[in-house]
Amino acid sequence: MECFKREGGLPVFAAGNYGNQWQTYPAAYQLGLIVTASNSLDERAEWTSHGIWTWPNGLAAPGDDVLVMIANIFMGDISFRYDLADGTSFSAPLVAALAANYWSVHPEMTNEEVMNALLESVYKPEDYPEVNPDPYTLPNYYGRGIVDAAALFGGERAGRCAPAKSRRGSTPESAGLPPGRRPSSCKESTGRPRGGWSLDPPCLLAPTGPPGFLDLK
Repeated sequence: MECFKREGGLPVFAAGNYGNQWQTYPAAYQLGLIVTASNSLDERAEWTSHGIWTWPNGLAAPGDDVLVMIANIFMGDISFRYDLADGTSFSAPLVAALAANYWSVHPEMTNEEVMNALLESVYKPEDYPEVNPDPYTLPNYYGRGIVDAAALFGGERAGRCAPAKSRRGSTPESAGLPPGRRPSSCKESTGRPRGGWSLDPPCLLAPTGPPGFLDLK
């Protein structure tokens, strides 16, 4: 990882799903961005790993009740359904995609500059302490804060999103989705992106960018 970063890459690590402050590796090596999980209320996901070890390179991203498409294969037949899943393995790719999107707009920036841009544009929830919390008194649930795509690209900070409806075990039809369209769990009426939660335009965060991206789970 040190070589990868030295060559200009930007590692993005999932913090883990243990619900406690135990350090997880390779995230705790502090060689890139460390991503914990938030939910649709801009609160920490109760199961996310967290702690002072996520400072100063940590941030949170949506990872609770993420709508995914699951393939069912039986006797050679393939069917698809939508379901909700949890994990920082969903949070980390959102941050990696957002970083790639931002880097593609600013190709002159270094990996450190892109990382700092994400960390400095975060949204700080209501229960976030104003200073780096003392590791012996306050756990750090969010790292530096919650990822905010609107602020990263120079727009207004997005407000809190409404919680997504549960669609566990649904099909595209039962979820009321038109053919070929992905559902949007969290989009403001203005259409500004909030933390990369929505997969619909205009909130699409394209996972493309300069070479040298590595999303580690």
